[in-house]
Amino acid sequence: MGSLTEHRKRDMAIDKSIRLAKGLVNKGVYQDLIIAGDFNYEELSWNWKLEPEILVESESSDRFLKTLSECFLAQNVFFKTFQQESSRLTNTLDLAITESKERVYEMEPGGVRWEGSWSFEFILEVCFE
Repeated sequence: MGSLTEHRKRDMAIDKSIRLAKGLVNKGVYQDLIIAGDFNYEELSWNWKLEPEILVESESSDRFLKTLSECFLAQNVFFKTFQQESSRLTNTLDLAITESKERVYEMEPGGVRWEGSWSFEFILEVCFE
């Protein structure tokens, strides 16, 4: 486990990256965004409605959830992605963040491994006629 200073640096980098990506969409540089990766917020879990469940109160998780809320972003992974014990996934550490839950579908786990894998389809463009 990293030091408190390492966690703060990580949190600030994640916050800055999310806000920068959202700002580029707002300026019209990009039409949409998807941010996916291993965020390691072990104090958070996500239910099937994609609502966060705070397992342990922390400044880190509070800041992350506040950033998602202020940027009007959705987190789309609701199943466990990290294996801490043999043959059992224990945490949701890998996340996929988008502007809209409706743009992600067929999200599914890829099996039990050291780091969980998952796949999904992302709608790049929506046309209404």
